[in-house]
Amino acid sequence: SGRLTLDMPPKPPYHSTIVMTKPRSSSLSIHLLGAVAVMLLAALTACSRTPIERAVSGKFTPEKNNKIITGYCTSCHSHKDFKADPHLVLVSTVYEKEPYLGATECRICHGIQVKGWAISWVKRTTRRPHGRLTPLSEKAKPPPGATSG
Repeated sequence: SGRLTLDMPPKPPYHSTIVMTKPRSSSLSIHLLGAVAVMLLAALTACSRTPIERAVSGKFTPEKNNKIITGYCTSCHSHKDFKADPHLVLVSTVYEKEPYLGATECRICHGIQVKGWAISWVKRTTRRPHGRLTPLSEKAKPPPGATSG
């Protein structure tokens, strides 16, 4: 019939394709940068101090320090009815030495220490002066409603 045929070499038994792709270095860099950012954020938050730690260290105003410390103390069932202002008035009349005499901040007598990194524990402390306490009978009586907590 009048067809023209060309002799073509036979097809190989396999088909190979070369695909050009971008190097994965950009996505690897993004993932590595994300991992570093997460680790840095975790390290910074692990080392940050809680508000109660900062209040006991005196990092806020005296009023804010007292508010944070009192809130921390009243969160415990043993001190839920504690009133800070009458306590400060009473205690400041009992002690003869500075800084306890006339103390206006809870942190003068009370503190906390936080120990540990992954598992932390809190040690609550009360600093008392050495020496003799002035008997309440020798001091002016505290205002009505003042309790030592």
